[in-house]
Amino acid sequence: MSTRLRPRVTSPASAAPVETEYRPRQPVDVGRAVAAQRHGRNDPTYAATGSLGAGGVVWRVSRTPDGVATLALRRTADGTVRAAAWGPGADWALDQLPALCGASDDPDGFDASRHPSVAEWHRRHPDLRIGRTDLVFDALVSAIMEQKVTGMQAFSAWRSIVTWYG
Repeated sequence: MSTRLRPRVTSPASAAPVETEYRPRQPVDVGRAVAAQRHGRNDPTYAATGSLGAGGVVWRVSRTPDGVATLALRRTADGTVRAAAWGPGADWALDQLPALCGASDDPDGFDASRHPSVAEWHRRHPDLRIGRTDLVFDALVSAIMEQKVTGMQAFSAWRSIVTWYG
């Protein structure tokens, strides 16, 4: 039985993005929340442009259950997160926006005082949230690779997989 690779399919990006706004209940550092999903500094699924506290944009690409989505996130001065998405998975990606920004991160179970370093970090970065994607395959593949080889090798393998398979 031979393994055949699926040919790459390219299609033009949609002209207009699907857009939404999310107003978090608590301050959120969008850049850090999304960066938790990043696999090394050369991860082709992640990019950040500009200063994230001053109108910068976080870009993320992922395969969703509805297809590929490109997501652009920007935090406004009042803390609102503005998101634009392109591709067949755009609606799904925007539906996941609160979780990606850490809305599912329950602060009630967090006690920063249990360790001085954690308390200091929390004091300096009260807007840190841990985002999630609900994309099990992405998390599973990267976790397996990161346990089997060095970090640099895992990041390189992730880049190769994403570049080859999309």
